Amino acid sequence: MKLIYIIITVFSAVFYVLYKGDLSFYLLAFLIVLPFVLYAALAIGSAMLKIKVFCDSPVTERGKPAVIKLSLYNRSLLPVSSCTVKIRYTVSAPFEDERPFVHKAVVPLGGRISETVSLSFLPKHCGAVSVSIKSVRLCDLLGMTSVHKKIGFKTQIIVLPLILPVSAAIESNYIYSAESSVFSHEKPGDDPSEIFMLREYRDGDRHNLIHWKLSGRSESFIVKELSKPVGSRILIMADTGSCRSAEGADRVLEAAASVSCSLSENGAAHSFAVPFSGYSLHTAEITDTDSLYAELAELCGGIKELEFGSSIAYVTEISDSVYIANGGFSRVIAVSERDGGAYADELSAICGEARLTLICTAPPTETNADKEISSVEIVYADAEKLSSENFGYLGDPDITQ
Repeated sequence: MKLIYIIITVFSAVFYVLYKGDLSFYLLAFLIVLPFVLYAALAIGSAMLKIKVFCDSPVTERGKPAVIKLSLYNRSLLPVSSCTVKIRYTVSAPFEDERPFVHKAVVPLGGRISETVSLSFLPKHCGAVSVSIKSVRLCDLLGMTSVHKKIGFKTQIIVLPLILPVSAAIESNYIYSAESSVFSHEKPGDDPSEIFMLREYRDGDRHNLIHWKLSGRSESFIVKELSKPVGSRILIMADTGSCRSAEGADRVLEAAASVSCSLSENGAAHSFAVPFSGYSLHTAEITDTDSLYAELAELCGGIKELEFGSSIAYVTEISDSVYIANGGFSRVIAVSERDGGAYADELSAICGEARLTLICTAPPTETNADKEISSVEIVYADAEKLSSENFGYLGDPDITQ
């Protein structure tokens, strides 16, 4: 359109020079003034244009779209023929370069019209996505003039692991081991294995909590207040140090998160550990699904800080951790891409008396399947196989006891 306008203007100027007249003068004057009129209309439209940018959810799961929405409201009677929105986003994921990507959408706006533009993209890996929109470009009908309206929107979307339900056989096996051995000294709870305190009966107390033997020696009923578990006897360790690719890191995090979510939904408190760079082991207490998602959001938001590509460093971190040695865990679930009975036995020696289960997200090699039979329970499954019960095992064959 701009090229056509230039051609018409040139021919009009030539025509006016060769054949002077009122019509040619008015045509040339109109063509000269037109860009200024269009620019003035755009300036008014830009001043009267109200833009609101928002994100439906700052958190999404891997493989599900992240959506940024722009609400555009043209408060003037003048239409805006072309409104171009460019969204720039940068993905932070393990083994991936942080290079920017650009999405563009073009929307026409009539006078007194409101439009909502949705810009979506599909994150491939767990991590964080930094999203920014610096300006919106308004263009006239001929594409001759344009005006930029500044926005300055910036946000971060956390991409969590895809969490799948765990099969009943795996779930019941792990939940059985999740009893706590540490109880609160400040608040009562509902764990019948430990008594928090004894007190006199109050209206509303359950009769099965009455201590009948002590009540027989007293003038009133004595009631037992049960204890609240605050410790965990089960530990989930996500061995990201064994990963050699972004896909491998996704599989390890998703399998560990799926098992953790299964425990949380069944009220089994546990601990979640991930190796950080710099030879440190990050641990968190998981009491429910909310605390799990909060922990995963923190880990994925700073996913570059996790240890990747060094399983030896991961084993060193575990062996040097006082938390693991003195945690009082009865079961340790390690999720790793590293395959082999020797590796499983090495972890078992570090974990001490705790029963170890190694969930290997990579398929077993022929060498390990034939020769490296371990006394440790080894389950070959990613999150999808754990959900469908289509997994194999090596070592302790009885995974349901």
